[in-house]
Amino acid sequence: MQFNTIQYFCFLPLIVLLYYVLPAKLRLSVLLVASYLFYASWDPVFLLLIIGLTILNYFLGRGIQQARQFQKDRAASWLLALSIALNLGTLIFYKYILFLLESLSAVISLSGSRVTLPAPSLILPLGISFFVFEFIHYQVDVWRKEPVVGSLLKFAIFAAFFPTQIAGPIKRYENFVPQLAQRVPFNLSRAGQGVRLLIFGLFKKVVLADNLAPLVILGFNQVQPGNSTLGQSDAILVVLAFTMQIYFDFSGYTDMGRGSALLLGFQVPENFLRPYLSTNISEFWRRWHISLSTWLRDYLYIPLGGNRRGRYRNLMVTMVLGGLWHGANWTFIAWGALHGVLLSLYWYSRSIKLLTAVKQRLGKLPLLVLGWAFTFGLVCVGWVFFRAANFQQALSMLGSALGISPGGAELLVTLERLFIVLVVVGCLGLELALEQRERLVARREPAAGDTPNRLEAVLKVLQPSGLILLIALIVLFRPTENTRFIYFQF
Repeated sequence: MQFNTIQYFCFLPLIVLLYYVLPAKLRLSVLLVASYLFYASWDPVFLLLIIGLTILNYFLGRGIQQARQFQKDRAASWLLALSIALNLGTLIFYKYILFLLESLSAVISLSGSRVTLPAPSLILPLGISFFVFEFIHYQVDVWRKEPVVGSLLKFAIFAAFFPTQIAGPIKRYENFVPQLAQRVPFNLSRAGQGVRLLIFGLFKKVVLADNLAPLVILGFNQVQPGNSTLGQSDAILVVLAFTMQIYFDFSGYTDMGRGSALLLGFQVPENFLRPYLSTNISEFWRRWHISLSTWLRDYLYIPLGGNRRGRYRNLMVTMVLGGLWHGANWTFIAWGALHGVLLSLYWYSRSIKLLTAVKQRLGKLPLLVLGWAFTFGLVCVGWVFFRAANFQQALSMLGSALGISPGGAELLVTLERLFIVLVVVGCLGLELALEQRERLVARREPAAGDTPNRLEAVLKVLQPSGLILLIALIVLFRPTENTRFIYFQF
């Protein structure tokens, strides 16, 4: 069951109705059953996996807590190591075993030997990368003497909460679990906000991401190794199309997940904060996939030494592993390594006060514009490796976009090109306007008895009509087939 299906829009209102109509003592049971049904709708077999990992992590967490209470720090550390090994071992088995076997075979073949290693046929459980990271976060925080979750039922809901179960955001238990104890009544204003997020997220996914997807597939299929038939302008547009597709696809899922959670009275982390407006690569990672970047910072970068010891080494290790987290392919490793290099160069330039010198010479505004263009361009380059099936395809696409490869035919028709340009310009323009509006509102100090300005009043009036327009666009421009969310593969 996906968020962008009729089944989900029948499932969600039913669960919301049961959640508020049934006695309060049954609410948690309704949430858990709904979450397990949601997960089992894809493949019931893997429901056993998430249940098994939930039980193991719950009792390991209690074991770590008890060892800490009795000052058996060594036992607590061993239990933590065991829990991390179990969680990462499960993730590695399902997600990376084939990649490891193929890489090992390639290394062996370099010696002239031909060895065929057994390759098990595995299906990747949906959302495994997300709930494994949530389990690891929980165990580490308990080891750090944070409170343990005392109820198996609440811990199971934390692990399986269906609005965030498949593709995040990655929750923190200290923020989520306390909400389970709050008997929040139905609130019309909060529900309205949830519905708006649902519709806006569905618009991003169906109208924008899913209509960009065929153009991205068409473009990347034309840049096979040594045989690029894509012209330079179309190659640039295809790269921009994927840049927008992955953003609208993933942020659309997050909006729908947050909207679903709000309908049930829960707040989950915001995962995107207009990332394509970033003026440097560090800012990009404070705005893109926020729950993952903060997880990598807190549970990998800082334990490695953070800024105190080996900053550049730690950045490279963190980003390479962050790239590998996204998929078992060398292109993901290259994508992570590229961002590691960019982050290292950024912090080095700050350490030698290069940016300060440039700012003094150019001025603040030109530096911001230059920084944005540089950052956005490099992020687009990185997305080529993220999307490509292999290095050869990635390099062929970049060669076509840079005009290095022999020019090919222009495949996109005028309407398709116009659609991509409008999406890019519209996205950046709208988000820039929203960013400026938020800054103005933050600076404004309302006087006593002050009334909302005309812009605020107009926006409130236009909300219902805006939602109706979005729904109409969803109906009119919805592709004939539902497309899976990109991050389902992680």
